[in-house]
Amino acid sequence: RTILAVLCTTMIAQSPSVVSFLHILFYIRAAGGLENLVVNEQQYRVRGGTQAPPLKIASQLMSQRPFGSTVHLSSPVREIRQDESGITFRVEKEASSSLLPTPSSSTTFFTVRAKYAIVTGPPPTTGLGIIYKPPLPYDKRQLFQRLPMGNSVKFQAIFPRAFWRDKGWSGTVL
Repeated sequence: RTILAVLCTTMIAQSPSVVSFLHILFYIRAAGGLENLVVNEQQYRVRGGTQAPPLKIASQLMSQRPFGSTVHLSSPVREIRQDESGITFRVEKEASSSLLPTPSSSTTFFTVRAKYAIVTGPPPTTGLGIIYKPPLPYDKRQLFQRLPMGNSVKFQAIFPRAFWRDKGWSGTVL
């Protein structure tokens, strides 16, 4: 029980009471075993930080035409309409820091057309912060409303030398 409680709170960022045992087993198997979840966390480090890949993509897009004029920061998608000709996004221009819609009478929007869309992000914001037309299936809307988000802070400290190995420690702190 203790191992599962630690796994849930540190790796999944959830209380064990809201995570199914089947999901925990799936999570362990997907990682290739429990040891890989605890010992090999350094595999998740990204040179330049986790912001490096999207920053590189954005800089490449900004240097290319016609894409250079279509990278918008701080501009959340508020509505996604799909029809037989493609997808239309209604985007709030230079929004406040709020992820959930709080448009006022002075809010300005613009639209973007595309053939395809990939929507990513935390379920509460992607499910509740965007209006979908046609609406998402009922079971997906229910999932977005009821899927709890974890509360955790994770960080990695990088030292000049792995001094903890001298004592036989793994380097992971829970």
